Amino acid sequence: MRVLVTGAAGFIGSQVAQLLLREGHRVTAVDNLCDAYDVRLKEHRLRALTQADNLEFVKADVGEREQMQSLWQAQGPFDAVINLAARAGVRPSVEDPWIYYSTNTVGTLNLLEMCREAGPSKFVLASTSRVGRGAGGRPKLSGGLRRRRPRNLGGHRQGPAGPRLGTPARTGGRHRPDGRVVP
Repeated sequence: MRVLVTGAAGFIGSQVAQLLLREGHRVTAVDNLCDAYDVRLKEHRLRALTQADNLEFVKADVGEREQMQSLWQAQGPFDAVINLAARAGVRPSVEDPWIYYSTNTVGTLNLLEMCREAGPSKFVLASTSRVGRGAGGRPKLSGGLRRRRPRNLGGHRQGPAGPRLGTPARTGGRHRPDGRVVP
C-alpha cells in the first residue's frame, strides 16, 4: 500500500511512518520542518526513517496547495493519507494564529481536496493533543474552555467508497494504520 504521512518528522508521525515501513508499505513522508520546536529533533527522526528503501521524504507545507498538487503528481497515486501535520504549542498559536490556521485548517482542507480530486478514499486525521473530552463526551479545550456547538469531523462516515475520517481521541483506543481500533 502507498501511504502519504504528513507531519512525518514529528514524534507521532515518525512512529506511524516506522510502523508502516516495518509492515512493508511504501511511505511518502512529508514535513515542512518548521521551527515550532527544536528542528534537530525532527532531523534526527528523519535520519532514522530515510534509511528505509521504501520511504521517500518530501519537504513541503500542507498549507500550500500548489506544493500538495505537485506532490500528488510526482508521488501519487496514494492508497491512504494519514494527516499528522499540525503546529505545536498553545501560546504561539495565540501570538500568531494565522500560521496555525494555515497548517492545521487550510492544510487539512488541501489534503481533503486532493483526495476528493485524485484519491484515495482513505483519510486519517489526528486531532491536536490539546483537545480532549469533557463531561458528557463533549470536546473540551485545554484550560477548561468549552465549545457550545462542537464541530468534529472525526465521527464522519460515508459510503464504502467515500472518505473516512477518524481521530484517535474520539474512540479512546489505539488505531492501526488500516483504521481499526485496538482496545
